[in-house]
Amino acid sequence: MTSSGADGLLMRVRAARSAGVRQALRSPLAVQAARFLAVGGASYAVNISLYTAGIALGMHYLVAAVASYAIGFSFNFLANRHWTFSAGNGRLDQQFVRFSMLAALILVLDLVLLRLAVGELGVSKVLAQAVVILMLVPVSFLGNRLWSFGRTEPELG
Repeated sequence: MTSSGADGLLMRVRAARSAGVRQALRSPLAVQAARFLAVGGASYAVNISLYTAGIALGMHYLVAAVASYAIGFSFNFLANRHWTFSAGNGRLDQQFVRFSMLAALILVLDLVLLRLAVGELGVSKVLAQAVVILMLVPVSFLGNRLWSFGRTEPELG
């Protein structure tokens, strides 16, 4: 193969790979993941800010974690239902119960991991909470995508 032939082949391979990447980034899963991260990023900033403020005001770190989590709950439910997963046509009651159950599980995991990081490993409270929340993102995304806002019966109208 000549140098120009190899260059042409390389250009075609790069173009095909680039097209494949663009197509993958436009897939429903990638769009949902990006939206979930946007909603979660906003919630994360509020959560960490409120958690830090709670500790500064003398709250026990686990109480501050529950309070900051609870404040973001409604925003997360509504934003993920209507924007991230476009599940507004599903049954609100069914989605809310599932979302609440998953949120409770995530909160319990958060508190257990936070207690372990702070109490046993000696990690600072704010750093521990920041890392623990990030660790739970994949569980939250998959649980919401597959269960909370997955296939549910349509809203009767």
